[in-house]
Amino acid sequence: MEEISSETPVQMDNVLVEDLESVCEAQGIAWMKMPSGAGHDAMNMASLCPTGMIFVPSKDGLSHNPAEYTSMEQLMEGAQVLRAFLLKQAQILE
Repeated sequence: MEEISSETPVQMDNVLVEDLESVCEAQGIAWMKMPSGAGHDAMNMASLCPTGMIFVPSKDGLSHNPAEYTSMEQLMEGAQVLRAFLLKQAQILE
C-alpha cells in the first residue's frame, strides 16, 4: 500500500452544527452527528470561515462509491434543510 493523502481532521463550527440540528428538529427531520473520514471541501473552508456539513443517507450506508444511491426524497429533504438553514442565517445578519 502507498499513502497518497494525509490530512489532519478538522472540527466543524459548533454554532452552525447546533443551528442545523435545530432546523432539522423544527422540520421534524431525523438527524445525527457523525464524523466523516472523507476529505471534503469543508476541511479547507473551516480555516477560513465557520463551516458545517449536511449529509443525506445513502442506501446501505454506501458512500463515495459508484454504487452509492440516495433517493430523490432524501435529496429533497437535505435541500430543504439547507434552504431553511440559509434563511435562518440570513435573518441573523439582517
